Amino acid sequence: MPRFGSKEENTAENTKRILPNFRASKFKAKLEGTKIKGTLKCLTWVKKKIKKKGAIFPLFMILVNTIYLAIGGIIFMSLERSPKAKIDTSKDLIEIFSVLKRSYIGNLSFPDNVSSLDMVGNLTTADLHRFEKLLSKIHVSRALSAKPQWNILNSIYFCMTVTTTIGYGSLAPVTVPGRVICVIYALLGIPLTLALLAVVGKIVGDYINDTCALVLKWFRHLYPDYEYENMNQNQELGDGQIDAPLWLGLLILFIFTTITAGLCCWMEGWDFGTSFYFQFVTYLTIGFGDVVPTSEKYTFVYILLTLLGLSVLSVTLSLIATNLHHQVQKANFLEKLKQRDISTTASVGSGEESGDEEYDSTRRRSGYQSDEDSEQFAEDATKYYGAYGDSGGTS
Repeated sequence: MPRFGSKEENTAENTKRILPNFRASKFKAKLEGTKIKGTLKCLTWVKKKIKKKGAIFPLFMILVNTIYLAIGGIIFMSLERSPKAKIDTSKDLIEIFSVLKRSYIGNLSFPDNVSSLDMVGNLTTADLHRFEKLLSKIHVSRALSAKPQWNILNSIYFCMTVTTTIGYGSLAPVTVPGRVICVIYALLGIPLTLALLAVVGKIVGDYINDTCALVLKWFRHLYPDYEYENMNQNQELGDGQIDAPLWLGLLILFIFTTITAGLCCWMEGWDFGTSFYFQFVTYLTIGFGDVVPTSEKYTFVYILLTLLGLSVLSVTLSLIATNLHHQVQKANFLEKLKQRDISTTASVGSGEESGDEEYDSTRRRSGYQSDEDSEQFAEDATKYYGAYGDSGGTS
């Protein structure tokens, strides 16, 4: 006969049995709540950082361009996709030998004493025309089979080459709707990409400025007397401009291109010379199309590298253009100083009274706004430009 305990004993046993499950579920709920709180804290921290760094607009531009490339890729894939052409070498050879059999020399059953050169030399003009048509047909089919397919990744990469105006030509629309949409897509996408490159260029320029400052600080530890011509003296840097000597900007461009070329060697299996050549042809938007990446799995890596490369190159080209403009200005100004013979305060006064607009414009651009600063401007300009002019210094 089963024994039943008292009511208090049964309640205690039930509590012991239920309590561990209750504690486990409570701990699990608490753990999930902690994870949610941690995720929310992380998102809040990211949001604060984005607001602090002013990265909302750049992220928005990246998102818009990504969506635009994806939409374009889907459109072109749906319009241009077709079955991949297959190469049947056996069939090609059968057709070639059938033409040979119909020729005069083919009727001789290819005797051993007839060389290939003799066979070609004895073909008639009609035979050569038939060969020409056949080989042209084979060439077209092989060229079509060698072209990349219009899948989603290749289509997105094609859209990037359109909006950046690189245009390798390895993949191009052949249908009438595809070509019409390509024109419209380019008209909308090129300004959008230029806006993105302006944003990325500003960010890249800031990082390059920081890098140049660190390199110059280290360089001046080695050579305390080193100075370079500051082309933005008394002026604020514009977006995408860098304050650095020309050699340092070119060095950063060379290092960046070398690193990206090394990545292409690893991704495509190219030699370094081919990879380096491909990078510059791409960044300069020349886009010959003789060397084109074929690894579809690295499509988005190539898009990222292209955008970064275009930004770095544009910043460097801006530095080169600013440097050349500065050298021309310096030469003109030194010539102006010689013509005016500005060596004393009196000569400065007479020069200013003559109302030379170029002289006044140069003075104001240099930060000497009032007419009373003319003497100080002449002294500083003579020391600054004269020192570099005597040494023939460059940046």
